Amino acid sequence: KAWLAAGVLGAVLIAAAATRTSRSWKDADSTRVEIWKVAWKGFKEQPWLGSGPDTFEQTFRRLRSEQFVRISISSRAIQAHAHNDFLQAMTTTGLAGLAAYLLVLFALLLAAKDALAAGPRREAAAAAIGGLLAIFINLKFNPLATEVHLLAALLAAHLCRARASAPATIPLPARTALLVAALASAVLAFNL
Repeated sequence: KAWLAAGVLGAVLIAAAATRTSRSWKDADSTRVEIWKVAWKGFKEQPWLGSGPDTFEQTFRRLRSEQFVRISISSRAIQAHAHNDFLQAMTTTGLAGLAAYLLVLFALLLAAKDALAAGPRREAAAAAIGGLLAIFINLKFNPLATEVHLLAALLAAHLCRARASAPATIPLPARTALLVAALASAVLAFNL
């Protein structure tokens, strides 16, 4: 059975490599790099508090490069997201927002650690962690769809519930920040 798993993995990797050589993938990667450059410029302009929540599009319109316009084939191309959660937080909410986001991630990491040690719900916690990890990795390259915001909030809530029988190791402010972030994620999902 190991050979079958290796074969399937090999086929997936070959298919992924083949698609990555196509022009559309190269253009998408080049476009993403240009978006990241604009996000960094926007962050450097207002590093402490950023340009404001949900203002990436305005920052992008002002700072987009001619290289982005050439790649995207349209001078009207707009971009509402930085295609990277850290750059999005830095550009729109500055270092203050990035610190809050990192605090939420740290609290979630502690909740995951405790939930895995919580005994009977360990398997469910592992599944929730796997889902959240997949979402976290995706956030490095793409924005989230509305339903994925809700899924992430539910998975995070499940992790916090799974660890309810474990001793509390997350300080109350961190637990509160996690709850606020989950609620904000759900609210933002309906405003997209």
